[in-house]
Parts: sequence; C-alpha cells; structure tokens
Amino acid sequence: AANGSGVMGIFPSVPLVSFGLPPNISCSAAANGIVAVINAKASVVNLSFGSPAQCFTLFRTVEAAYGAGTLVVAAAGNEAQQGNAPNYPAAWPHVLSVAAVGQTLAPASFSNSNAAVDIAAPGEAVPVDTPIVLFTCTLPPCS
Repeated sequence: AANGSGVMGIFPSVPLVSFGLPPNISCSAAANGIVAVINAKASVVNLSFGSPAQCFTLFRTVEAAYGAGTLVVAAAGNEAQQGNAPNYPAAWPHVLSVAAVGQTLAPASFSNSNAAVDIAAPGEAVPVDTPIVLFTCTLPPCS
C-alpha cells in the first residue's frame, strides 16, 4: 500500500462508485441504488446485503443490470447457524454469489453454504487498505 504496510487492491486506479443505503435496506432503495451506479457507468455492482425473502422489483433490476452487461456480485449470507437458507439477491440466476472461508480455507462458521453459492473468498481476519482516492458519486450527475 502507499503507506508501506497493509494491502493494495488488484486495480488501485479504478474509481469506485458508491451509493449509500439506509440501515434498513428496502427493496426499492436497493433497486434505485443499482440503477444509479449503472447510470454512473459501473461495470461491476457489489451487493453486500441480502434477505431470505425475494423482491420482484429488485429481481427485475438485477436482471436488467445483467442484461446491460454488468457483473452483479452478492453476499451469500451470514445465516449458516440459522438454517443456511438461500439469500437473495445472491441466489438468483446471473448473480455471482460469494460465501466466506476462514484462514484455514474451511467455510467460515457464519457463512451460508448452499447450492446457490458460486465461489468463496477470505472472510475472516482480512487486511484491508484505505483507498488514497475514493470517487463517490453524488447523484445526479456523476462524472
């Protein structure tokens, strides 16, 4: 990293577009956020939230994003100890569903592990870097 310690991302010069969501994420707020970052030219959308309940509005928005060529990535969920049910939007078609593994590469005790999971990545004790420059989109417009 630029400070001589920590980690650096794979593409540190790539701008990040952020859309803030309220603490209690509604279906419409999530759908509006996806539309906003797509309109800001994001080619990958990370959805670090989920629910065991499906929402048609969010489903159609995710499908539209995929249809426009956007990679939609979503958290598989952290409910493994509460039954491990599929989590949405991660369990929908065309969404890259990501679960967590621990330092031994075994599934993390909290992470969902079901047929909807596409890939697992480190999810415990992960060092993170603070970006030098963070592009935050204030809508509208983004540039």
